[in-house]
Amino acid sequence: MNTKNTLPKRILVEGVDDAKFIYAFCQHLNIPNVDVEHIEVIPINGLFNLNDKLNTARKAAKKNLTHLGILIDYDKYNQSSRLNYINEELKEANFIGNLSTTQIFADFTSFDFVGKLKIACDFIGLNGKGCLEDLLWNIKTQSSPFADNLQCWRDCAEKQQKKISDSIFKKEQVDFYVKYDGAADKNLSNYTEKYRPLSNMYEKPELFDFDSSALSGLRRFLNLFK
Repeated sequence: MNTKNTLPKRILVEGVDDAKFIYAFCQHLNIPNVDVEHIEVIPINGLFNLNDKLNTARKAAKKNLTHLGILIDYDKYNQSSRLNYINEELKEANFIGNLSTTQIFADFTSFDFVGKLKIACDFIGLNGKGCLEDLLWNIKTQSSPFADNLQCWRDCAEKQQKKISDSIFKKEQVDFYVKYDGAADKNLSNYTEKYRPLSNMYEKPELFDFDSSALSGLRRFLNLFK
């Protein structure tokens, strides 16, 4: 994964796991020269770093950046709300233009670069809602007895008045699926962190079905960058 921000095509995503997944998907689709950056988020619908990343992209457009993609989770919002949010962020970052829909490039200009920067966006989730973990859980390729049993842990915690949010539970489920259900040693007799901790969860793409129909929209978006 390139992290020097020197390539002509760049995709902004919400976090490290998103970047690992998108980069692996780009490799599966045979898309070269894509630089996947991370947008850090805070757990209160933050995306607080998006504007800084857009300003960085605007400056890069003065050099060699030609195409910019923006990928964020649906979470609890619909497509219209997410499009409005991204357009407001682009306007605040001094871009001139408008995104009227997803998965299509629109031309943007600005006061400090000559020419046009092509920008497109899309949203991650399942059936128009949710987040990356919802999508990953839907396209897993193996059985998940370890991850499935996390529901018992959640139920036990709630009996003790300790509520586990949906977002945390989903992340834990995917984490357990990769680390334990996806481990080479199914009995875990020799389990160590070498069996893909969460930060390296996409090093074994066979754990997820990159040809799933659930990825059709995201596939169309990423193919824009070929």
